[in-house]
Amino acid sequence: MMGAKAKVLAVDCLFEGGRMFVGAVSVAYLLKLGYPPSTVAFLKLVQSVVVLLGEFPSGVISDFFGRKLSLLWSVVSSALGFLCFMHGAHIAVLIVGEALLALALCLWSGSYEAWALEVGKVRDEDIKEFFHTNSSLNQFSVLTAGLLGGIIAGQEGLYRYAYLASFLSMAFLFAFLLIAPRGGSNRQRRDKTTASSVIMSLVADAKTSISVVSSTRALVSAMVLMVAAQFSVQPMLHYWQPLVSTVFGENGVVFGIFFAAFCGGSAIVSWIFRKSPFDNSLRLFFVWTLLLAFVGLSHNKFFVSVTLIASQVTYFFLKSIIGSHVAANAPAEYRASILSFTSLISRAGMLGSLLAMAIVLEFFEADGAGVRLLYVLIPALSCLGLLIARLMSGRGQRVDSVVYQRVNEIRAK
Repeated sequence: MMGAKAKVLAVDCLFEGGRMFVGAVSVAYLLKLGYPPSTVAFLKLVQSVVVLLGEFPSGVISDFFGRKLSLLWSVVSSALGFLCFMHGAHIAVLIVGEALLALALCLWSGSYEAWALEVGKVRDEDIKEFFHTNSSLNQFSVLTAGLLGGIIAGQEGLYRYAYLASFLSMAFLFAFLLIAPRGGSNRQRRDKTTASSVIMSLVADAKTSISVVSSTRALVSAMVLMVAAQFSVQPMLHYWQPLVSTVFGENGVVFGIFFAAFCGGSAIVSWIFRKSPFDNSLRLFFVWTLLLAFVGLSHNKFFVSVTLIASQVTYFFLKSIIGSHVAANAPAEYRASILSFTSLISRAGMLGSLLAMAIVLEFFEADGAGVRLLYVLIPALSCLGLLIARLMSGRGQRVDSVVYQRVNEIRAK
């Protein structure tokens, strides 16, 4: 029999791995269908808008009605999104599919972490190690799925079969979640039954979460870094496949191998340095952006491969450090809301980066100089913005008892 902690770790591995059957081929699939790079950027913009509108409300609703229910709806939304892409001969269908996949991320983000820490009975002092362990296992899962997705597509470009594999993974995960422990909810803790009481409770929870984040310097510091990271990562997330194609040619197997190298390296690094403190995150950020610049400046196959893989590995490790820091400093009762809120704010960096990339690509070809320029320009702008923010806000400090006193005052009102 699986223990409680093993079950919650398996759930996230299934979700992240199932989604990533298409991770190595998604952009190549759209290009093969005949859509230009500008359409790819538009679909990512649709994703960002849905996430901006839905991420924080979904976290508040998850805290109130129950995290497991949010996870189930997330899986359903993912499955429907993959079905849309499997039959994505029309742009309207792709827009609906992108919106559904974005909604799934909203429902999963924050909800999973809060549910896992509760159901897995993770002690406060073990939260950071749990996050790094989860990240490491996720990357192995994503590695396997991404490599298989690339192999399934193969040189013939049978990308729809990769989407079918993702759909079947979501169906299996839904069945697995049905028998998983439910966990608690704020609605169970409060005797609120009328619609007006529910709405008032949701609004109160949202205000409390925002107050906790804004009054906690440790969370503000993490949020600033999250915005900068989201701004820098967009070229790497959306345009690594065209970059690899210019160097190695278009081949689903090559995409799968690169994807496996990204995830395998991330898993190993996250596991080895799973107790790494948040204090190292700023230095790690600057190392990562430097690696991104090297990707854009390199033309040799070996150096492109090494710097691209190293930058991917560094990013996912940095993301794990920031996520564990936020979770460790968030009150348990509002953990899903706070994780969702900080993630929402970080999406501002994503939106700004997508707009900047769209402007750059108006003047340069997306499969040549434009992509390489993105890898240099976007991280440089991010570093500049982060330095300005750090100078204005000062160094973050750990959360203290004043935060919890403020939470109790708001709840009393």
